[in-house]
Amino acid sequence: MSLFIQSDDESYRNTQGSQHQLILSPPKERSKAPNITFDSSTNQITHLSEIFQSLSSISNHAIVNIKSNGIIISSNYNSILSTSINIDSSLFIIYNLTGEEQNLKFGIDLNLINECFLSVINTLKFEKNVKCVIKYQGSGYPLVIEFEDLYISEKLEFYTYYVNEDEDEDEEDISIDYANLQMEIILKSDILYNLLQDLNQISTENLFIYISKNESNPKLHFISQGIIGNSKLIFPNDKLTMEKYKIFKTDKFDFENYIISKFTYSNFFKILKSVKMSNKCKLIKDIHGCLSIQLLCKNNNNNENSSTYNGSLITINMMELNYDDDKFMINWILNDEIEEDKVPEINDEPLINTFRREPSPLLDVERSIYEESSKKRKNTKVGGAVEIPLFL
Repeated sequence: MSLFIQSDDESYRNTQGSQHQLILSPPKERSKAPNITFDSSTNQITHLSEIFQSLSSISNHAIVNIKSNGIIISSNYNSILSTSINIDSSLFIIYNLTGEEQNLKFGIDLNLINECFLSVINTLKFEKNVKCVIKYQGSGYPLVIEFEDLYISEKLEFYTYYVNEDEDEDEEDISIDYANLQMEIILKSDILYNLLQDLNQISTENLFIYISKNESNPKLHFISQGIIGNSKLIFPNDKLTMEKYKIFKTDKFDFENYIISKFTYSNFFKILKSVKMSNKCKLIKDIHGCLSIQLLCKNNNNNENSSTYNGSLITINMMELNYDDDKFMINWILNDEIEEDKVPEINDEPLINTFRREPSPLLDVERSIYEESSKKRKNTKVGGAVEIPLFL
């Protein structure tokens, strides 16, 4: 297969007839692409840097889709984990997309852009004084990112690659089936972030997520399977940390009193940076084994346009593993849940007096052996130091 563009058949036959004569066909006119340009500026550099960090932890490449109401950046990791971030246009001070078609789509290298923003963040003192300008003039042009302050202006150009929309639609996408859901849980992201760190510290290899069917007594357990054994981390089920706990009943799929999902923890741990920058987390799972983690990320910096910024939405979809061969682990989880239900609940805190033994009628508590020995001992005065033997 040739990597070069050949001329038409007639000129190709002429080159075959003569080895010394080379006839080139006149160049063909290129089809004029629609003139679409994008121009934006913002001072939310820290928030953009966190977005690119969360994306680069999942994949090195991403597809950027610029629309009139915002920017969508999506990436895929080995067709088992996909992520997309929706950045609202209210994040930018200036947001202009002009052209015949209100849509721009191209591919970028996330690592290069992430390193660019990290270098600026490390030397950033006053974010309000620095302006980030992002420009793109259409297919065939680089993505231009420029940082400006009162003293210096730095301009960087990043190569982009063409994305065939027809081939992109044909690729298998990991998406949630909202018509056939099993469960939906809304919880606080900071507790989930600490839980993921704890699972990583105990060298988790496989992660099992246990969800009970009983909504009156919600249970969300993260079971770790690793080189040090099995461990269970229980997520708090109070209303402050778990706002919503919904189990859907469907006729297409009948499950037991529980929902168990299995994941490779090295892949599941890739969502850590996304969870860290989020405020709320929604877990959704359908009957096909797809788990969707939706994270709402708001900007915590007190900038001028932060009040009008609604926040960015990060959606991470991943497929669960088949656990039919892990019957021993499933039985261990279910038996542990049964033993947990047998533990009695104590409503009132026990008092110290409840642990005190009743005195025996044959024993005089007021008189002890120390009191008897002290009566027999005579008080004598000793001059100088007293040597006391120590038995260690």
